[in-house]
Amino acid sequence: MKDRTEYFESEEGRALTKSIMASLTRSVIRKGFIDPVGKTREQTEWEAGRFFLEHKKDRGSIGLVIDHTDDVLRKAREFRDSGEWDYSIVFYAIFLEHWCNGFILDAEDDEVAARPLLRHKSPVEKLQISWRKAEEAPLPPDLLAVARAVFERRNEFVHYKFPTEPDEGVPDIEGDTNREIAFLASVEDLVSRLHEVEDTYFYQGRAAEFGDRSGQPGPAPSEREPD
Repeated sequence: MKDRTEYFESEEGRALTKSIMASLTRSVIRKGFIDPVGKTREQTEWEAGRFFLEHKKDRGSIGLVIDHTDDVLRKAREFRDSGEWDYSIVFYAIFLEHWCNGFILDAEDDEVAARPLLRHKSPVEKLQISWRKAEEAPLPPDLLAVARAVFERRNEFVHYKFPTEPDEGVPDIEGDTNREIAFLASVEDLVSRLHEVEDTYFYQGRAAEFGDRSGQPGPAPSEREPD
């Protein structure tokens, strides 16, 4: 049997431990089990670990789900930066729906009551519900339009509903590229706004201390070094 101590002392093991601890801390903060106000990051993480151990002792076992929303967003950006627009849109759509599902589940006191929203509402409706819950105002029209466009394009791609090219003329490849870059920049703006909302609602502006959800947007395709 492999020595687990040796593994967790390795770079890979330390990274895994850090990821699990960050996910656990975010989860218990979002659920309202602990309050980070007036505490350092280390104090908050220690309290999160203590909560986990006490909860496990009471129940005998506990399920822990690692949040991979950040990984989905990184994948969307990788496809964006390599010019694979359609795949980028698919992963941005996955991110948006995961974000909404997580927000609704964590913001609602009654998880059982929240689940019908996840099952029966469209992604755009869930985004509107999340925004209104956090901001006590409707989702701004510009962000709503971007969200709708993301999910419409995702559906067109995965269901092979591609727009037909005109019969005459040469496709404007450069123009298409510029439009894609501009559109994906607007998607990144939506993502940034959602992270700001999440940071304020759950973390009192301290999300980066407990594992930055947003990561780095990275250079836009037009800003990349030439091959």
